Amino acid sequence: MEIITDERFKALKNKSILVGLTYVHNDNSISHRVEFLGTIIDLDNEGLVIKKDSDGDKFWLPPDNSAIQHAPKGEYTLQTTGEVISNPDFMTIWTIDLQE
Repeated sequence: MEIITDERFKALKNKSILVGLTYVHNDNSISHRVEFLGTIIDLDNEGLVIKKDSDGDKFWLPPDNSAIQHAPKGEYTLQTTGEVISNPDFMTIWTIDLQE
């Protein structure tokens, strides 16, 4: 994991990020997906803090710089809701093993 530095965080702070999470069972079948747009607001000892646009709740991601990419300009349709997101600054996609 490439940890986000303070300098890198300055470039991320207050930028929009499209988050995609896929939760999988031990057999790699998909349990469920979570997708949302948020704003990067902080970097603390728990990780990168994102404020979700939909409800204002905070969400933490591991501070892995290699998992955050610039999002190509365009529209993104969330598979889970059908919502269309236009031109987010960054995007990140994670697969989470449920460890059942």
